[in-house]
Amino acid sequence: MRAAARYERSRELLQAEMMRIDQCQPGNKVADPARQAVADHPRRGDLEDAADKNLALAENLWKQERTLCIGRGVQPANGEAVDRVLARLSKI
Repeated sequence: MRAAARYERSRELLQAEMMRIDQCQPGNKVADPARQAVADHPRRGDLEDAADKNLALAENLWKQERTLCIGRGVQPANGEAVDRVLARLSKI
């Protein structure tokens, strides 16, 4: 798998999870590290590490979403695919 493609997919997954957090908890600072990661532009040689970081951040947000959103009865929209991917990652 090409590093650039993997990085881009990890970035898209992270953005999707950030949007879900923002839907149920607007203004919550929990997604700030993710926002910084999305704003970063890693060098070609750092793409694998950046992809791993993005996936870890997305998984962390997904776990926090369980408490911040779903635990309070708020179900973010468009999350079935994101849920499946992040649930699978959390088992690795």
